[in-house]
Amino acid sequence: MVLYCFSFFCLPTYIPRMLPALFMEKIQVSGKVNIFLQLIPYTAMASLIFPAILYVDKNIWIGIIASVVAALTL
Repeated sequence: MVLYCFSFFCLPTYIPRMLPALFMEKIQVSGKVNIFLQLIPYTAMASLIFPAILYVDKNIWIGIIASVVAALTL
C-alpha cells in the first residue's frame, strides 16, 4: 500500500523533470538561450543562499561580514 502511495505522488513530479533532461540534447537552441539555460542553476543557488547568509544570526552584520570575507577569498 505504501509503495502505491509513493508511486502515486512520485510519478507526477518526476516525469516533468525527467523528460526535458532526456530530450534536451536533441533540441537545438540559439546561443543566448543556451547561455541562459546554463546560468539557471547558479542563480537559483544564489537566491537560496543569499537570504540565509544575511539572517544567519539575529545580528545581520555577522552575515554581511562573513559574505564579504568569503567573496574576498575567492
